[in-house]
Amino acid sequence: SDIIIPDGVTTIESYAFSGCIALESIMIPNSVTSIGNYAFEKCTSLTINCEAETKPEGWWGWWNRTTAHECPVVGGYKKQSN
Repeated sequence: SDIIIPDGVTTIESYAFSGCIALESIMIPNSVTSIGNYAFEKCTSLTINCEAETKPEGWWGWWNRTTAHECPVVGGYKKQSN
């Protein structure tokens, strides 16, 4: 399954998607300035697509930490516009 975080959302709390093993893709807009630790823990099938080119300062050091690995991250991702 896929999730698109809407523009205007600023925070993804710690453990927000923890254990979502069926989650395959998430799109994080530039408006997200804070992501807590382990937000994607145990998301073993997940690819993270970020509009930001690099990790913003407000994203905690272990925002993408899982028990066995880090999820792949695609920076500079642009949503398709009509």
